[in-house]
Amino acid sequence: MSKTVILIPKLIRQRDAPSYLSMSEPFFNQNVRPYLTEIRQGRAILYDRLDIDDWADKFKAANGKPGKPMED
Repeated sequence: MSKTVILIPKLIRQRDAPSYLSMSEPFFNQNVRPYLTEIRQGRAILYDRLDIDDWADKFKAANGKPGKPMED
């Protein structure tokens, strides 16, 4: 029996990065892109997924509203 392996890419193309964060391209370009290291691959621009995740964690900490605690 073979197993299906799902790989999560380490590098995300610039065109896919806004969708990865569920945001518009203009918002990404203005608020996220300036804080990421751009990796050139020919004409393509790539970002490290972990850098994007780190930005999202910081954005959540600064702008998120905690939900109600769950009762046991």
